[in-house]
Amino acid sequence: MLWAFLACQMSSKPNVVVVVVDTLRADRVGIYGAPRPTTPNIDSFAQQGVFFERAYAHSGWTLPSMTSLWTGLYPHEHRVVRSPTSQQEFGSLPSERQTLAELFKQRGYSTAAVTNNTFLAPDFGLHQGFDDYFYQGADNADIRSAKESTDVALQWWRETQGAKFLVVHYMEPHMDL
Repeated sequence: MLWAFLACQMSSKPNVVVVVVDTLRADRVGIYGAPRPTTPNIDSFAQQGVFFERAYAHSGWTLPSMTSLWTGLYPHEHRVVRSPTSQQEFGSLPSERQTLAELFKQRGYSTAAVTNNTFLAPDFGLHQGFDDYFYQGADNADIRSAKESTDVALQWWRETQGAKFLVVHYMEPHMDL
């Protein structure tokens, strides 16, 4: 599907915003049928743009799942996973692997990501193609809040001209706050 999107010839460049909420269950989001109005802003945003009724992660944890999202490759293809011989070692994306951000950049987009997940640290190579990569690691004692992350994203948005590709990755549902 990634390649089909990129093969389309578009007369104008739409801005693209990808919002990722780490460990947020779909059945707790209104647009996906949650019975209580717990996510009115997400629901409004989704109704104004594009949302996917069926989406599947390629892994149960962030590093390989996000790598698959950025590359269009399965975890067994990109190998950005935990080492099978050492629980303390992880793979990183080789620079020759092309990311979604790199593809947008090649097409004249300004690119940025705002993320707090430790597994999205630049060490893992997922910053490839982003003009600005606003990374701040997170743990239960120290986390950039969703509001602070949104403020960073909005400031970048206001200061950036032309077509934009922006990723905002939130961590709060994952944390023990």
